[in-house]
Amino acid sequence: MQRRAFLLLSSSALLSSCTQWGEAITAETIDAQAVADAQSRANDGILREEDVRGGFANGTVGDQLGTVQPRQIARMGSGSIQDYLTGSWSVPATMPTASIDDLNGFYAARAYQPYWHRDGAWTAKAKQLFTAFVAATTDGLLPRDYMPGERSLPAGIVPGSAAAAQIDMELTAGLLRYLKDADEGRYTGRNGLSLVAKANSAVTAPSIEAGLDAQVNQGQLYRLLRNQGKLNVQFLNGVEFDAYRVTMESLRAEPVSIGGRGKYIVSNIAAQEVFAMRDGRVELGMNMVVGRPTRQTPLDDDTIVSI
Repeated sequence: MQRRAFLLLSSSALLSSCTQWGEAITAETIDAQAVADAQSRANDGILREEDVRGGFANGTVGDQLGTVQPRQIARMGSGSIQDYLTGSWSVPATMPTASIDDLNGFYAARAYQPYWHRDGAWTAKAKQLFTAFVAATTDGLLPRDYMPGERSLPAGIVPGSAAAAQIDMELTAGLLRYLKDADEGRYTGRNGLSLVAKANSAVTAPSIEAGLDAQVNQGQLYRLLRNQGKLNVQFLNGVEFDAYRVTMESLRAEPVSIGGRGKYIVSNIAAQEVFAMRDGRVELGMNMVVGRPTRQTPLDDDTIVSI
C-alpha cells in the first residue's frame, strides 16, 4: 500500500484553492493594497519602510527595512485617550487600521490610561511588541502596517502628553490589526475574531512573543514555513518576498493540513528550499533549484513511489 508522502507547495499551487471567501489572492491583490496604503500616507506627509519599493524596488527585504529613515511627526492634540475614542478629537492619521470599538474595549477596561507608556518610559512589553512588528515579515506581512508613525519608540515622551496618548493607541491598534491579519488573513473578509479578547490574552502572557504565538495558530505547515522564514526572509529579494507573502496569505485563508502524513517532503518554491519531514518535524533541509516563468516547477500533492 502506497503511503501518501509528497507535498509540493508554492504560491501558485495554493492560489488555485484560495477562493472560498472571494477572489483568489495574488501578488497584484496584495500590492494594490500596499500602493493604496502608501499613497494615503504620502498624502499625509508620512513615509514608512517599503513604501519606496514601488512594485518593488531592488534589494532584499532586510535592505528595505533598514534604508528608509522615519520622518518625525509633530504630535498635537489631547493627552486623553478617551477624547480620541469618544470623538472629541480625531484619531491620528498615523493610526494603523483598527476598529474604534475594539480600541474602546481594550482601553475601557483600563480606565483609558496608557498601557504601553508608564512612568515616563516605554514598558518592556511595548518594546517586545515593537520587535514583533519588525518580525512581521516572517508572516509575509509588512511591519509598517502595524508600527506607530515614527517607526520607533521615541525617547523623552512626556507622561500625559498628546504623544504619549497617540503612540500608545497606535501600538494597540497595531496589535489588533496584527492579530487579525496573522490569524485569519487580510483578504478573507471573515472578520470573525474577538480581537479584544485575543489582545488581552496576548498582553497578559509572560511575553508578547509567547502571547502572539498562543493567539495565532495556523497549523503545522504555516508554522513550518514561518519558522524557516525567521532564518531566510531577510535574504529574499522583492519578487521572492512577493511569492512568500502570497503563500502565507493563502495559508491563512485556507490552512493546509499535513497531520498524519508520517514521512513527507515539502518543497517551498518561493524560498527555493526543500524539507524532508517526519511527523511534522524537519529531518533534513536544503536549497533547491526551481523553474522560471517559461518553464515552471511542476506543482503537485502526490505519492512518492521511487527516487
